[in-house]
Amino acid sequence: DGLAAGIVAIVGLFITIISWQLGQYSIATLSAIFTGAVAGFLPHNWNPS
Repeated sequence: DGLAAGIVAIVGLFITIISWQLGQYSIATLSAIFTGAVAGFLPHNWNPS
């Protein structure tokens, strides 16, 4: 129940932060959009789903 989405949200957040610090703004933007989409899906997949 949301395990995969939770892990993807955490990893996506770290990828966003690291990409931003390294100056890879296009990758950081794409990762932030993807992380936001996964985080928006997460409440609908919470226990009990």
